[in-house]
Amino acid sequence: MSTKGMQLGVYSFGDRHPDPVTGERVSVADKLAQTVERIKLADELNLGFYGLGEHHLADYSISNTPMWDSSHAR
Repeated sequence: MSTKGMQLGVYSFGDRHPDPVTGERVSVADKLAQTVERIKLADELNLGFYGLGEHHLADYSISNTPMWDSSHAR
């Protein structure tokens, strides 16, 4: 892939905000599994990147991006 010009991609913190109707929150394990599926889809669609941010709050599932990166490297 060329690095010239703008790239289209996705950036995520693995947000786990409560559902506005039910108030239920997706589990961390489910949100991480969903994130892996979204990364695979982004790759299939040839997006330029899938960025992961980290937060140390209950509303986010990704709290250590270097560990995440190493455990999901291909």
